[in-house]
Amino acid sequence: MALFLISVENESHCDFVKLREMLIRTNMEDMREKTHMRHYELYRKKRLEQVTHECVFNEIVTLVF
Repeated sequence: MALFLISVENESHCDFVKLREMLIRTNMEDMREKTHMRHYELYRKKRLEQVTHECVFNEIVTLVF
């Protein structure tokens, strides 16, 4: 029984490297945009919640005193 070892990084008999590079190149900008928007929206949501809580707290304190 013969065993063969195939390296997916060897471009002489495998197109994996070319396929991987093509997929990364074509999707990189989309990944950047989605990542940026996700982080921005999470930051924005947390910041708005902080501001809202601060405003409500300040109104309660003002009404009490």
